Amino acid sequence: EDLLGFQLIDTSGRGVALTTEGEVLARYARQLLARNDEIVARVQKRETSGRLRVGLPTDYAVSFFQKSLSSFARLNPDVEMEIYCDISNELIKTFAADELDLAIAMFDEKPAPGLIYSWAEKPIWAAAIDSDADRRDPIPIAAHPDGCHYRRRMTRALDQVGRNWRIAYSSPGVNGLQQAVQAGIGVTALTRRTLLRGMRVLAEKDG
Repeated sequence: EDLLGFQLIDTSGRGVALTTEGEVLARYARQLLARNDEIVARVQKRETSGRLRVGLPTDYAVSFFQKSLSSFARLNPDVEMEIYCDISNELIKTFAADELDLAIAMFDEKPAPGLIYSWAEKPIWAAAIDSDADRRDPIPIAAHPDGCHYRRRMTRALDQVGRNWRIAYSSPGVNGLQQAVQAGIGVTALTRRTLLRGMRVLAEKDG
């Protein structure tokens, strides 16, 4: 009070209260403390430990997410990371059962419970460059096991245009589907990110 030149605390009543000037000073003090905490949080390395259970979708592209998780593991060596790979439907069920802390999964119309962030992916039909699989009848499909969103969308789309189809190759991992397509075993639905060399995108004119 001597330094500032005005009274900060009013003791004239039965209790103790801040004066008007004291309220102003307290407000600025709280702002300074909050900014101090923010600065400390940014520059101070905080140790992270514990267990982190992560679910990755084999019906998408595990490799994209594994790179990020590897970086996280290097920066947080005290975190015991457990990674589970499965098709999206199973990951969503496992997450709902509280057996995962984080799950990256695909869903169709209805958002999954616990959704934090989402983005849209447009699937594309893919076949080998030198393959006629898309012109066969029935058309051979490389797909994930029953319950996969992409499998359901592929078969539904073919049914809608009256194309006969059969499951020629089934694999829980996207790598298996990519290899099947490259070998000419069948066609499948992928994303632009998972399209590989030696594949061609099937357009509407391809049937």
